[in-house]
Amino acid sequence: MKDYYKILGVKRTATQEEIKKAFYQLAKIYHPDASQGNPRSKEIFYEINEAYQVLGKLETRLKYSIEYQKYLLQNQAGKLNGVSRGGRT
Repeated sequence: MKDYYKILGVKRTATQEEIKKAFYQLAKIYHPDASQGNPRSKEIFYEINEAYQVLGKLETRLKYSIEYQKYLLQNQAGKLNGVSRGGRT
């Protein structure tokens, strides 16, 4: 699962205004028209937009945060199960 906070370079405790500001700063840098020298700019710009579509609205941000926490817990549980099965022979 993508970490939209990391993509925008903000903390999970960031305000909506901080998220918006980070989006606009990154969008100016990675917009394909502004960064023609960077072959990945289009891909990065797409990820930035995707992240802002989710985090830019409080309702979708809350849903994402819940799903991300579930993802982290499941991932952690999977690692713990793998370790407990390993044991010594």
